[in-house]
Formats: sequence, C-alpha cells, structure tokens
Amino acid sequence: MSSLWIISTVVLWIFLLALAFLVFVLYRQVGLIYLGRSQGVSRDGIAEGSQAPDFTAPDLNGVPHRLADYRGQRLLLIFGSPNCRPCQQLIPDLNEFSAAHKSDVRPFFLSGASREENARFADLYDVRVPILTIPTDESLQSRYLTRVTPFGFAVDEEGRILGKGLVNSRIHLEVLFERPVGDPLNN
Repeated sequence: MSSLWIISTVVLWIFLLALAFLVFVLYRQVGLIYLGRSQGVSRDGIAEGSQAPDFTAPDLNGVPHRLADYRGQRLLLIFGSPNCRPCQQLIPDLNEFSAAHKSDVRPFFLSGASREENARFADLYDVRVPILTIPTDESLQSRYLTRVTPFGFAVDEEGRILGKGLVNSRIHLEVLFERPVGDPLNN
C-alpha cells in the first residue's frame, strides 16, 4: 500500500509542476500581448509627441553621441541589453532595417552594460548599428520610462517621439515610423 501512495504522490507533484509551468507560460504570453496593445504601449515609454530627453553617451570607440546633435535626422533608439534574449534575436532584423533605411533613419542601440560587455555583444551578434553605453550615473531608461527590452522609440527631425513600443522583429521596427502620433499600435 505504501508504494501506491508514493507513486500517486509523485504523479501528483509532476502534474502540479507541469500545471505551474503552464500557468507561467500563459502569464508571460498575456504580458507580451498586453505590451503589444495600445494600453500597454501607452503606459510604457514617454508619450508620443513629446520631446525626447537629451542625453550624451559614448559608442564602443569612446566617441560621445549627443541626441541634440542629430536634430534634422530621424532616429531609432532601441533600449536593450547584451543579456536580453529578445534583443539578441532582434539584431539581424535591426541590421536589415538599418541597411534598408540608411538614407532616412539613424539607428542607435542603447545599453546600460559595460563597454566591454557591449563590445562582446557587438562581435558575437554582428551588430552593425552604433551601440551606445548609457552612463551609470543617470538612468536614461527611467527618463524614457522603459521597463522592458528591446523597447524602441522613433524620433523625428525635431526630436519628438513619433512612435514607441516593444520591438521584437523588423515589422515592429517599421511600424514605429509608419503610424501617426497618437495612433495606437494595435487596437
């Protein structure tokens, strides 16, 4: 009788763990869907139409880049991290987007990691857009109100936010520049 009790307890624990895993996966999917909808996008990131906060950050060669110096150009700012799996998966699409729009959009990948981590990331994933190391003395992600990565901002020639949102593919990158200010990503 005790072996039957042990077997049933083990089976119940396996079932419970499988159920917990399923709940976690569903919870994550609901979160991704929420972030892709207009309610999630409107909550994250500074408001569309507002002025993008200015910053200065060095690239991998130590050359400082100041946002205000790029007035007159459309910019794509991607907040990411070398350790972020979706960021790593985005790089081929970001490289393609950058090549296709090299005459009309200037992309930047902004990372709070160290210069060395960013350099390894650039080499390992063949990143072809400038990676800017965000200074640690100020939280640029807080000023831009980003909580998740990769999160992108389309910035117009006057430095205003045209679009914002979670960017996991080239389609997401394209959508940032296609919709007018205030138009939700998805209804």
